[in-house]
Amino acid sequence: MEILYYLADQNPHRDRSLGISQYTLGLIDGVARLGSHRVWSLESTSSIQALMSDRRIRLPWKTDRLAGRLVADYLGALDPRLPRVEIHHYPKGFLSPTPRRRGALVGTVCDTILVHYAERYPRERSRLAYQYLCCVLASSLRRFDLVCTLSQFSKRCIEDFCRKRTITPPRIVVTYLGARWEEEAGSALSRAARGDYVIHLASIHPHKGTRRLLDLWRAYRAHNPEAPRLLLVGSMTPEARAEAESIPGTQCQSGVSDAHLEELLREAQLLLLPSEIEGFGLPALEALYLGTPTVFPSDTAIEEVLGKDDSGRFELGETDSFMTAVDRTLLTEPAEVKERAVALADRFSWARCVDRTIAAYSELL
Repeated sequence: MEILYYLADQNPHRDRSLGISQYTLGLIDGVARLGSHRVWSLESTSSIQALMSDRRIRLPWKTDRLAGRLVADYLGALDPRLPRVEIHHYPKGFLSPTPRRRGALVGTVCDTILVHYAERYPRERSRLAYQYLCCVLASSLRRFDLVCTLSQFSKRCIEDFCRKRTITPPRIVVTYLGARWEEEAGSALSRAARGDYVIHLASIHPHKGTRRLLDLWRAYRAHNPEAPRLLLVGSMTPEARAEAESIPGTQCQSGVSDAHLEELLREAQLLLLPSEIEGFGLPALEALYLGTPTVFPSDTAIEEVLGKDDSGRFELGETDSFMTAVDRTLLTEPAEVKERAVALADRFSWARCVDRTIAAYSELL
């Protein structure tokens, strides 16, 4: 099987596609390592690079600005260097309205957070931008022969989007995905070896819940003055940083390397992940592989991954539920965390993601 991956629309240093890029490169690497398929990638001078591709075709311009991105999206598919392949895969889920090439069209739609933002945070982008992006997503779903997604939660969201747009949905396959540090699953520090802190991956994007968490943590500290320190790692708005600094025992860090982040997650008592919506909830799985449990909202993809019986589950918007989940999860034994991590590493691994994806490709041929 010959597969062409379109990567020119992924510039994680400029946009919000870091998680998508991690998925994309993990998938391509896994498919290439099988050795039974030929992998191609179409990139730009600024986009992510698939080092495991058999052949990388590079567009001679950057796509981290709107003009370059649009030129690539609309004209990249016409590049005469492109081979005739059986599968054209668009991991970011957007398919430009260029003439259809020979071969099946596959897209990965990781989530419908864009729709969530258009409904709940209309000021995050212009109205025109939301309209354009939603129209492109709708057009893509009409043309894809197959859609891969990362959770049953996301599959339901995609189907709901199609229903509201009166689109006949393509076949949708849940492939899940692997996570960093899956080889570490089954290792966990003792309580005595951990730091006296819980950690939150802070973000300026409102759906990640950083501002919400600060309100919840302030209430938790009032309830429990002996609470662990709160460590906020990542980007924050000036308002959120000022609020965080007003809470005793709270520390903010930015510019943390992957190696340092791994160390911080491994030694934390808990990961606090109060996100409204996720396509999968990758940080929760990564933290678990390092031996750290997560406190997370119910009725999300995170719950699907970790399970309804996980002690960290709480009802979003309910302070008492959050405080109970924190107290309960702080008491989780390392042996229980290890057991759960091993079980999930078997279900959510790159090998299984690749196998599910290749099986879905094969059904198109």
